[in-house]
Amino acid sequence: MQDRSLKWYPRIYYDPKNPENLKDFQNRQLFLRIAAEKVPGFALSLFKVTGRISGDWIKRSRSLPPPDREYYIQLFGAIRKWARRYHIEADWVISEAQDIAMVGPLYAQKGIDPVLAFGTWRRALPVKNTHRTFELPAWDPYAETPEAYRIRADREWQRVRDDYIQATSAELERAGLKQVPAPRKRKFVTELRFTWAALHRCSGKSIDELADEYREDTETIRISVSRILKDLGFESPT
Repeated sequence: MQDRSLKWYPRIYYDPKNPENLKDFQNRQLFLRIAAEKVPGFALSLFKVTGRISGDWIKRSRSLPPPDREYYIQLFGAIRKWARRYHIEADWVISEAQDIAMVGPLYAQKGIDPVLAFGTWRRALPVKNTHRTFELPAWDPYAETPEAYRIRADREWQRVRDDYIQATSAELERAGLKQVPAPRKRKFVTELRFTWAALHRCSGKSIDELADEYREDTETIRISVSRILKDLGFESPT
């Protein structure tokens, strides 16, 4: 299996004390994407329940659903029931599912498979358009060729850049921030391990069934699934 796991954020700094930190977000997005791909009915059932509520509301109000309290009570209730069906009732799932329910139909209108809204619709992180002053070394054209000046200016820029990165990194680490770890070389690719977790949690496949299907050691799958589900805030496998 080719590893198509989320590799958008390695080495970007995050705050581990923030419950919505980048490292957890990355894993949650991957879990939802794989569940939508591998678990029968997972994606379609969400669009059905949320689409039904939106459709009924439009019929009653004869307009697009406004940000009305009653509408959102119904919507969140339906999403929570959907999440409960797949044994993933958690606040982060409800929040993601609400966004997916809105983005999916927009994808469909553009000819994009709405299933791709699961775990893929928020990839890029916006980079702030700010600047820091860099004093360019002066060039004396009477004593230095343009080529020699370019080499000297580039060397000075690299030194200032690297010093800035080092100083900023040290400041972030003193504040308790960490870098999203890069994917480690494992015996099993990340996507396969998350597939086991999604099938176990959402489809109810036992560890023994997964071991038979994928012809892998039972305990190996149990450990992988347990770690992923724990990080996602779910119970360990049975």
